[in-house]
Amino acid sequence: MKKIGFIFLFLWGGDLAQLSAQRPCNTFDCAFQKAEQILKTSTAKDKYEKVLANLDDAENFAGNDQVKRDKIRALRKRAFEAIRGEKERADLQADLQAEKERAKKLAEEAQKQTIIATVARIIADSTASANRLQTLSAYANDLSYKSLTALRDGDRTTAFQLAIFAYRYVETGNANVTRALVEALYYNDVPARLTLPWSASLSGHTSSVLSIAFSPDGKRLATGSEDKTAKIWDLESGKQILNLQGHTAYVWSVSFSPDGKRLATGSQDKTAKIWDLESGKQTLNLKGHTAGVWSAAFSLDGKRLATGSEDKTAKIWDLDSGEQTLNLQGHTAGVWSVAFSPDGKRLATGSDDNSAKIWDLDSGKQTFNLQGHAAGVWSVAFSHDGKRLATGSEDETAKIWNFESGKQTLNLEGHTAGVWSVAFSADGKRLATGSKDKSAKIWDLESGKQTLNLQGHTAYVWSVAFSPDGKRLATGSQDKTAKIWDLEAGKQTLNLQGHTSAVWSVAFSPDRKRLATGSDDNTAKIWDLDSGKQILNLQGHTDDVWSVAFSPDGKRLATGSQDKTAKIWDLQSGKQTLSLQGHTDDVNSVAFSPNGKRLATGSQDTTVKIWDLESGKQTLTLQGHTDDVMSVTFSPDGKRLATWSRDQSAKFWDFTSEGWLSTPQGKNRLLSVLDGFQLASYNLETLLDLHPDNEQKLIATREVWQIKAFADLAAAQAGGSNILKKVEAPYARANRLYAAALALQDELLIKMDWAKMLRKWAAVYRDDGKEGKAKELEGKADELWKEE
Repeated sequence: MKKIGFIFLFLWGGDLAQLSAQRPCNTFDCAFQKAEQILKTSTAKDKYEKVLANLDDAENFAGNDQVKRDKIRALRKRAFEAIRGEKERADLQADLQAEKERAKKLAEEAQKQTIIATVARIIADSTASANRLQTLSAYANDLSYKSLTALRDGDRTTAFQLAIFAYRYVETGNANVTRALVEALYYNDVPARLTLPWSASLSGHTSSVLSIAFSPDGKRLATGSEDKTAKIWDLESGKQILNLQGHTAYVWSVSFSPDGKRLATGSQDKTAKIWDLESGKQTLNLKGHTAGVWSAAFSLDGKRLATGSEDKTAKIWDLDSGEQTLNLQGHTAGVWSVAFSPDGKRLATGSDDNSAKIWDLDSGKQTFNLQGHAAGVWSVAFSHDGKRLATGSEDETAKIWNFESGKQTLNLEGHTAGVWSVAFSADGKRLATGSKDKSAKIWDLESGKQTLNLQGHTAYVWSVAFSPDGKRLATGSQDKTAKIWDLEAGKQTLNLQGHTSAVWSVAFSPDRKRLATGSDDNTAKIWDLDSGKQILNLQGHTDDVWSVAFSPDGKRLATGSQDKTAKIWDLQSGKQTLSLQGHTDDVNSVAFSPNGKRLATGSQDTTVKIWDLESGKQTLTLQGHTDDVMSVTFSPDGKRLATWSRDQSAKFWDFTSEGWLSTPQGKNRLLSVLDGFQLASYNLETLLDLHPDNEQKLIATREVWQIKAFADLAAAQAGGSNILKKVEAPYARANRLYAAALALQDELLIKMDWAKMLRKWAAVYRDDGKEGKAKELEGKADELWKEE
């Protein structure tokens, strides 16, 4: 009890001392002792300021007492000496840090010189490297040819195995290898043994593609090009089925008729043409424009064509007679776009003169011209019923236009800078606007009054969007944040802030409860859209995160980065589960397959890769683009992939929905392996030496008898020599492969052949005078199998 009391008094005494130290002094002794105590014991950053402040108090209390003043002077000197000492220590620390930095720079310079030397060696060996690549391609092509030859002779097993060896161990991206592999794989499934195209690369134009259009049934694609032609492509096979020649300048626009039987083309040669898509022949040549035809569109009944031209006019053509029926004049610059209304009674035109016009096609008169803004029109949006149009302008206003009358019905004033974005609510009763004045506003479209002024962004509001139920608004800003607003309360409910640099990509989770963002700060973040809180900060990339995508079930996130990798994240734990490495440049785009089992990545290295998300392995490299691949997306059934590139092409790639080299239901894909003698007959002795990891790739397949076949091949390679230096490497490989095969399956045949190989190896060691090693190998052989 006394001990406890002592501790209590000790602690209480400590508290009293602290309280005393904090109490202001009113005597010399108190101020001086306090300064002395702080100098002696305090570790606070502001200790010297407190010491000098207390000495100043003590000096006031000392008056003319010289003794006290001398004591103050001595303590002040000690304080300054302590300050000087700490500064010297800090300077010394800074010098040490500077020395470390210098050492680091010297190390970096040394590393740089090492790299330079390495690069110099690489450059010096470039010819050898190029020759090696050519050798690999030649080897892959040779195996592909042998595969197709075997398939022609009905030996599907050999055909498949040769193709898979070439794909796995020689050159993955070789088109001939892929063709051989697909033909062997689908040999029994394709009538007349036709080649199955595995990609649809729409290459055939000799210059830039300026326009594209899908046929109404989605089975064909039309393209118009600078090479003066239009082409029709079959999207099942990827083959060009028509080449429409006749224009004498760029083909700016292509448009299918509603029934898909005709194509309209507009050209810089001042004409539009109609083509019959069964015969491929031109049926009409529509002349009348005095400059390039930039746009063309069929009416819904297919009886008329509208064209828009650089000559500032739009024209209507009767497609039975080929005659021009209307010449719509009024724009003061080129007409870039034309569109018929659903009932075919009106035409909308958009022009470089910053205006849109609506034309009555019975009278041929302009029914309204959306003029009224005092500056450029930056944004437009139609109401969901199509009866109104909203425009946002640099003149700081938004306007509502009646589509029937062509009149401006509302002028929405309130912003103090240009209006960059406009959006109607789903019920059409409200308009949202986003502005350079850093605000978003909500407008009641019955009264024309502003009902909400949403302020909070610190830079331009680039985009606005209503939630489907109209209760919330999302805004995106140049200030690197997105915000969610409750439109009943008029309050910001979420501020998705946390990135320290520009936000490059956003994606909603499938249930719309979370938002993913990817940023210039090398991170991706997950946000709860109910609370607005950041729930995960996904760190692991070493450079900008360009793209984000949720898995279909919302449980995983894929990210693509400038660090050349894609990563998969588990959104329950927030941990990275896979790092997909293989691209040699930025990963611009990522997309999950609909079943969530695969990921497609598009890269600045011009390739697309397909990844198996169970194993984390790359299963396909799709080559064909000649510039950055900017976008990848799976078809809803997962059987096709569409890719878009800066090389001005779109490509379509076909594969089965269950994955590459899949087993379709009801089909037997189990193929026997090639034995050692067959491997030798197809010159596969060096197959495992082509790449450093080929042997491990073989073992990772867990194909016991194929691993044993390569072990037999390696043993056979060494069997004809008794020179240790020559047989060491092949016997060592055979030893590793026999061990791997036996570990997978305990088979007497594997033990017998392994033991025979070990005894031959032992004989070579004995001939080389290494009796100890020979006995060791013989002992191991006896453990495996003893000859009768």
